[in-house]
Amino acid sequence: MTNHITTNRKTLCFAGGLLLNILLPLAGRSQTTNICDGCTISSNYTNPTNDIYDLIGTNASMLTGANSTFFNFGTVQQNGSGAFLLGFFNANDYFANAAGAIYQFGTDNVIANSTPGNSNPTFSNQGLVWKRGGTNYSAIEIPFDNVGGQIQVDTGTLYLNGGGTSSNAIFNVALGATLDLTGGSSPVWAGAISGSGAGTVALAEGTLTASPSLTLDFTNRLFQWGGGTLQGVVTNLGLVTVSGTNVSTLIGANTTFVNEGTVQQTGSGGTLMGTPGNNLYFNNEAGATYQLAGDNSVAWGNNFYGQGQASTPFVNMGLVWKSAGTNISSMATAFNNQGGTVKVDSGTLILNGGGTSSNGFFNIAAGATLDLSGGNSPTWAGQITGGGAGQVELASGTLFASPSLVLAAPPGLFQWDGGILQGNITNTGTVTVSGTNVSTLGGANTTFVNEGTVIQAGTGGTLVGAFGANVYFDNEAGATYEFASDSSINWGNNAYGQGPPPFSNFGLVWKKSGTNTSDIWTQFVNNEGGAIEVDSGVLAIQGTGFAQNGGPLTISLGGPNAYQCGQLAVAGPVALSGPLNVILANGYVPVVGDAFEILSCVSFSGTFSSTNVPAGMTVSYLPNNLGLTEYVDLVVTGTVPAQIECPRLSNTNFTFKFGTANGQSYTVQQSTNLATAAWIFYTNITGNGSIYQFSTPVSNIPRRFFRVGSP
Repeated sequence: MTNHITTNRKTLCFAGGLLLNILLPLAGRSQTTNICDGCTISSNYTNPTNDIYDLIGTNASMLTGANSTFFNFGTVQQNGSGAFLLGFFNANDYFANAAGAIYQFGTDNVIANSTPGNSNPTFSNQGLVWKRGGTNYSAIEIPFDNVGGQIQVDTGTLYLNGGGTSSNAIFNVALGATLDLTGGSSPVWAGAISGSGAGTVALAEGTLTASPSLTLDFTNRLFQWGGGTLQGVVTNLGLVTVSGTNVSTLIGANTTFVNEGTVQQTGSGGTLMGTPGNNLYFNNEAGATYQLAGDNSVAWGNNFYGQGQASTPFVNMGLVWKSAGTNISSMATAFNNQGGTVKVDSGTLILNGGGTSSNGFFNIAAGATLDLSGGNSPTWAGQITGGGAGQVELASGTLFASPSLVLAAPPGLFQWDGGILQGNITNTGTVTVSGTNVSTLGGANTTFVNEGTVIQAGTGGTLVGAFGANVYFDNEAGATYEFASDSSINWGNNAYGQGPPPFSNFGLVWKKSGTNTSDIWTQFVNNEGGAIEVDSGVLAIQGTGFAQNGGPLTISLGGPNAYQCGQLAVAGPVALSGPLNVILANGYVPVVGDAFEILSCVSFSGTFSSTNVPAGMTVSYLPNNLGLTEYVDLVVTGTVPAQIECPRLSNTNFTFKFGTANGQSYTVQQSTNLATAAWIFYTNITGNGSIYQFSTPVSNIPRRFFRVGSP
């Protein structure tokens, strides 16, 4: 050992050998640098404030002896490539990095156990552990107990792979550098950990246990959960990024992850949640965000833990957001939405873990889809509503309403394309029955109350019924059930063995589109004021007769062929008592001698209370006393006036159009004052059965009126 002493600084050089104890007086002393290359410390040692203890060279330096402790109040620099070994056979040794002290890795080197399996040394940090140099890795391979200390990584990777029990820390990790919190070990943390920098704090393997609880408060994508396991009660206040290809796992008895910030799932590995026979929860709090930033998923631990169902509840009171990825993301855990929002910007998000939810807002972008069940059987209550040009889909499985559910979706959003609705459901918005799958309303004491619009657009149709139970469909006053295709409402006799359940109409049942037949096989009850409109094709009431009960029947005539005009067909008796309204569509003008079958039935009684039909048309009642089909026809007995359509100003021209009958003469007249009868001839044409487009310039003319007469 050689001493180099000056008036202001002491340098002590130790090249190998045994260092028993050096403790210099503090009063009046200057900085001392101790240089150690392969030395051994065998008893308690104190490195005073301002002093530097420099571990150099390629030889390992050791702290050994029964319960020896290195007390660092100054700076320890591990600049050599040799390891710093702690431990003694069947005894414990300690390194205590005090508040204000620094332990510095000047290059790629490690702190390790000198007698693995026979000692349990500990590194305790209240000051700063700093990896300053080395582009590869440094490691603390013994238990690391951080007690309010700081860790700084400027370059390379620092592994804390010895386990340990810690509470509270601040991490500062530079761009390109990494702090690995476990290195595959199983440390215990409590309190709060936070940090800064553009690098990475990684949980990539092993298990980080929060006991009794741990708060994560990171920003700038610093905390990367790229595999490994979190266990215990963990609260996130900042940003946690689930990254990489490894599965990140939340597990353990009574484990809860409380997200009050943002969890951003960017990697393809996804998350796995589950534990055998214990309680585990993920709570996405109000104001928090769980972001699926790719085609990745949240799964449950059946494969690993032997669970029989997706029992881990993901409770959403904030925002679940699929922000990217054009394929599928899924929530395979039990999804309990408690007033939260689900947003899908692209691809499909499937909620296929079941769950129990109440109230939700869905924001789905054009081309994106939210699948509410994924073939599972979730329970919903309260109200679900939303916005966007995408789709909320019920395509398989069963959606249970308990005790009741209100659907308040805008047009086009809620697509019922297969699957089952069960319970008490009220629609105040728009529900579209779409696709080729059969959409089923079933279950004991199920009632669908329509106060908005149901559009049956697909070819699959609906199936209504339940084995030995009561099922009802109520179309309320002001509501519309619209057939936008040639599809039907069936009842579940084949599946459930019951008679036809009632479809009760107080509003409007409207066959808007389709040139063939739409059937209603349920027991159709038209209540007082209930309206029927058929614009094209045939609306067939198959399950019962039809009583008009004062409600209007509206028939549209859109062309000379049967499929272009509406018809109501009833496989039973009809009782007429309400108004008949007939409208001309598509510019069609029938000619004298044309006849249209607007109603067919087994028999009818009564007449329409009023007939609002175009001029030149007559209603003809055709009863038959031989038990054959009876009809009500419209017969054209005179000239049917032209119907002006689409009047508008186009640049400096005023335009409108009207349908014409072949060979019929039409006169267009104009006037500048409706208060007088001074109509002036403008032009005349001879119709050819097509639509005539009229146009006239109107520049510098304050006002002008037009009418069309025949002739």
